[in-house]
Amino acid sequence: MAFKEKDDTIQEGNATICVVRPNVIWAAAIKSKIYQDDKLVGRLGHGSYLCWETEAKPLSIVATTENKDVLNLDLVPQQKYFIRLDYNLGFVVGRARLVQIDEQEFDKYLPRLHLPKIQAPK
Repeated sequence: MAFKEKDDTIQEGNATICVVRPNVIWAAAIKSKIYQDDKLVGRLGHGSYLCWETEAKPLSIVATTENKDVLNLDLVPQQKYFIRLDYNLGFVVGRARLVQIDEQEFDKYLPRLHLPKIQAPK
């Protein structure tokens, strides 16, 4: 898994996944862990995004807060996949919800976002 910018080229046999966390004032203090299958990719805070390249194959993207939401994808080589992390009201903390979006919607959020500080999984 290699972290990247949204517009980087994709190595043969791989796909790119980008997860965006738009600015939502009422959920600003909530951070979500993002996993690819069972591997931690990173944490998304208020107004940030993660993009990474991975082998094109069936996999699950998971977001956790007080719940766990799963989005199953069957990745096609050389394609980019865009996901928005939403929140619904929860009991204590907001409940994560992953929604697949198109690149144009992702690009609408981009000017107001920042890349999170990333520590690659060990």
